[in-house]
Amino acid sequence: MDKLVFNLNNRSLFIWSCIIYFIGILLSLVLSLILNYSIGDMNFNNDLGGWQSIFVHNVKIDLIIIFGGFLLGIPAVLLLFFNGIVFGLILAQSIINSELVSFIVTIAPHGVIENIGFLYAGCISFQIARQIIFVRKFSWEKSYNLTVQIIICIFLCLVAALIEGG
Repeated sequence: MDKLVFNLNNRSLFIWSCIIYFIGILLSLVLSLILNYSIGDMNFNNDLGGWQSIFVHNVKIDLIIIFGGFLLGIPAVLLLFFNGIVFGLILAQSIINSELVSFIVTIAPHGVIENIGFLYAGCISFQIARQIIFVRKFSWEKSYNLTVQIIICIFLCLVAALIEGG
């Protein structure tokens, strides 16, 4: 019996997404705290526009990550790592400037959901890449689970955008 190309229970690839993201966070956080370099006061006002523009932006990023799987997952690795670096830098700045509580209060309500969707998009990308590398082809006929997973990512983006922009 053929294995499904996209497995909703594929934890190992989700864990790889998390590892890549957290390496970026830890690298920038440690370097920033060691150097103790402050870029000045930070303002966590979360004024990024309406929920619609936030939603569209996040969906674009997730889709770039997902379909980067056709480029062997390289875009996913880069976006996960560099977004981790940016998050780590902002976290370090909030610690250096004694604004950690403000950072957590501003980011946590939507950030948890947004990051789960972002990391899940990386997992989907790695599933596509794995299929191309090891099976040497991509099967659209077996991609029903891919569609379901993309819908889940879009739903997570929607929920996060409604919380962030609402």
